[in-house]
Amino acid sequence: MERKMNPRSRNAFFSIHFILSLPSNFPIATSEPVLDTEGHPVRIGQKYFVVPPLPGAGGGLTLSSTKGHCPYEILQMLNASIGGLPVTFSSVNPKDKVVNLDTDFNIRFIDFKGRCPESKVWKFDANEQRIRRETRIGNWFKNIQKENNKNRTSYKLQYCPSPKLCENKCRVLCGDIGVVVYESKHLAKPSLIKISKVTLKNIRGTSATQEVMSFLCSSAKPCENIEVGDVDLTYTGTLGPATTKCDNIKPILVGKQNPPICATPAQSA
Repeated sequence: MERKMNPRSRNAFFSIHFILSLPSNFPIATSEPVLDTEGHPVRIGQKYFVVPPLPGAGGGLTLSSTKGHCPYEILQMLNASIGGLPVTFSSVNPKDKVVNLDTDFNIRFIDFKGRCPESKVWKFDANEQRIRRETRIGNWFKNIQKENNKNRTSYKLQYCPSPKLCENKCRVLCGDIGVVVYESKHLAKPSLIKISKVTLKNIRGTSATQEVMSFLCSSAKPCENIEVGDVDLTYTGTLGPATTKCDNIKPILVGKQNPPICATPAQSA
């Protein structure tokens, strides 16, 4: 994430895995502060950009009405050079000055003007009605998990608020944040914007939903030259094996693919 208020730099980023999980042997110190890419603690109320930690994994995050109506959905920019929309963090504890690994916090998009009236605070929602019904505190996140990737410190963000937020009267359900490649399939008219020459690599971890990865491209302008490499995603539920979904795309596959990406993709040489 970019931190605009940092006097030492205008380009400090907070690196985060959108779906990667933490190895079981990696120690977590829950009072440890979350750091931006300059090594400074992530501060409550300051401005950051959320970006993936590894090259080739895409850009930052933005808001879009992908289905042609409100509310907005959170989307990742495919272009790695685009930082997306800035966000701020707020803690359940008004005395907190920085975000720690064990902090219950909200994430809010800022510097965005749109037609949807809903709050720009991130909110967890799942495809299963059971989760929507039983989750009463869907905008609180916790369990930031730390990981080292090629000498870079990055973090996995998980929706998993403390039961104390609803005074132990509700059932708290945790869930990972996944990534969807989405190109306006559900608009009234097919999008005329073509997505091409995009590389997605090093996508690993676990998913709370069975459909772990989706590529939904326009029927008018199918995606072309999309390279997907080194995918290893595991579904943690009980509905069967992990699946993927592909519309109007034939990706070029490189390296390991678990689960298989698309039914009849174009394989690389």
